[in-house]
Amino acid sequence: MFEIERIAEDLSKVVAGMDPACLEGRDAARLTEVAAEGEKLFGAAKVLLAQRAVETRAWARSSRAATPEQWLAEASGCTEGAAREALATAQRLTSLPATAEQLRAGGLSVVQAAQVSAGATTDPTAEQRLLLTAKRSGASCREGARHRRGDRRGRGASARPTRAAPAHVDPGFRDPWFLLRTD
Repeated sequence: MFEIERIAEDLSKVVAGMDPACLEGRDAARLTEVAAEGEKLFGAAKVLLAQRAVETRAWARSSRAATPEQWLAEASGCTEGAAREALATAQRLTSLPATAEQLRAGGLSVVQAAQVSAGATTDPTAEQRLLLTAKRSGASCREGARHRRGDRRGRGASARPTRAAPAHVDPGFRDPWFLLRTD
C-alpha cells in the first residue's frame, strides 16, 4: 500500500466520525482551512498521477472508459470537460517547473494551476507574475484568463471587473451585488 492510500483511508475514517456541531466555531473555521489545504494537495496528487496513468495507458487497463478524460471524470466524479482541463494542466506543468512546484507544495489549487499554466504557456515570461496574481486573488486569476485569450491590454484595463446585469434585471437597478464579469 502506498502512503497516499493510507492517508486517504485514515481521512475517510476521520470524516465519517466527524460531528461539526460539536466544534467551537473558531475550531470549525480553522479545520475548514486545514481541509482546504488537504483538498489542494490531494488535487495536485490526482492531476500528477493521472498524467502518469495517461502516459503509460494504464488507465485503459483499469477501466472500461473510452478515453482518458472519461476515465478521470468517472474516478473523480467530475465532468469530462473538467477532466480534460486537469489533464491539459498536468501536461502544461511539464514545461512550467515553478507552477508545478507551487501546486505540489499546496500553494496553488488545481484550478489556479490550470489558469496560471494556460497563461504562462501563451506567454512564458508571465509565469512568475501569474503565480503572484494567483496567490493574491485566489481562484479568480483574471490575468491568467486574459493571457489565455491572448488579450494584451494593459494590466489596469482588464484588472477591474465590469458590471453586467442579466437580461431580466431592470437596467436602472443599482444593487452593488450585480454579476461581475472580467471581460
